[in-house]
Amino acid sequence: MGEKIGKLLRGGELIELVGDLGTGKTTLVKGLCKGVGTKDLAASPTFTIQRDYKGKECDIHHFDFYRLHDPGIMSDELSESINDPAVSVVVEWGDI
Repeated sequence: MGEKIGKLLRGGELIELVGDLGTGKTTLVKGLCKGVGTKDLAASPTFTIQRDYKGKECDIHHFDFYRLHDPGIMSDELSESINDPAVSVVVEWGDI
């Protein structure tokens, strides 16, 4: 499913993934990355908070706020990514 959605991404999309630990959020992102044609190996950004993947049609910026205690710390990076028309943004634990 992620790969099929990834093939439709053109940049400017914001996708929020909601689910408990182990529900497959990062697995879906791996499919999205395959769909946009990235050569990068998608992995969970739980400890790094953000990972970027270069695709053929657009890039994917993958955020994981699970361990984030102060949401303001990432506001500039998230805002920059959201406002870039060549980037599709994927956020895990966005309710934080």
